Amino acid sequence: HWLPLMMLFFNLNNMF
Repeated sequence: HWLPLMMLFFNLNNMF
């Protein structure tokens, strides 16, 4: 599943 990965990536991007 790539959905959770994308969400995590987006969250990290937003954090930085």
